[in-house]
Amino acid sequence: MGKYPFTENGIKDLLQQLYSLDDEDLYEETIALSDDPCGWIAAHIELQVHQLECLRSYPNNTMRIFGWSAASLLLSRCPVEVVNISDEKLAENEASISMRSDFSYHVGTINASGEFVIKV
Repeated sequence: MGKYPFTENGIKDLLQQLYSLDDEDLYEETIALSDDPCGWIAAHIELQVHQLECLRSYPNNTMRIFGWSAASLLLSRCPVEVVNISDEKLAENEASISMRSDFSYHVGTINASGEFVIKV
């Protein structure tokens, strides 16, 4: 799997590639993401140096939570929304990532849903 630009279309292309994988291969990708979020992102998304440095500046527990949350949403094949924001807002550090997931299991039925929004 190659690297994709950190743009709305780039993330959509990455998701299309991930979601076309069979369940076992997608599981392997999500395990890698949950184990090393920064490494997985750097291997799959074209980032500028300052973006990678920003990711690396987050506390370890923040990145662990991000990795586990993102992995669960991807493993559930939930939609991911990428919202382009203006360069001015990026300069003001208004870029953000938000995630929400819901999971339930009842007598052999799994319901997984969620939302993953990246504002770049």
